[in-house]
Amino acid sequence: MSIKLFKHNQTAYTTANDMLDKVGKVAVIHPIGTGKSMIAFKLVETHPDAQFLWLAPSTCIYHTQLENLQRMIGDSDTESLLEHVTFMTYSKLMHDEDIIDSIQPDYIIMDEFHRYLQNTCQRKMESI
Repeated sequence: MSIKLFKHNQTAYTTANDMLDKVGKVAVIHPIGTGKSMIAFKLVETHPDAQFLWLAPSTCIYHTQLENLQRMIGDSDTESLLEHVTFMTYSKLMHDEDIIDSIQPDYIIMDEFHRYLQNTCQRKMESI
């Protein structure tokens, strides 16, 4: 199993890793449909011992991303890749504040980040 990124996403992935090493945070801002989720899945792939919390505004988004990943690397590889990833909606996080403590994520992926900015979830994430 290996996630192959398009050239523009490989560049973004390399830059994102550098930013994570330097400041511990990064935002990948690309147009819709250009493979941002694959950049995040690559991060998951290259950090198999880390715990991930993947936030999105709806479960529909998860399912679409998982279908794309399955087409790329296959069902069994997708299942093993995601063993250390917890998917959650922003809404669920808002209703279960203690979940962060139980997951203890090393990385938090915030899909549809612009929605995060519009949500009171921002205050909770900043406290982490």
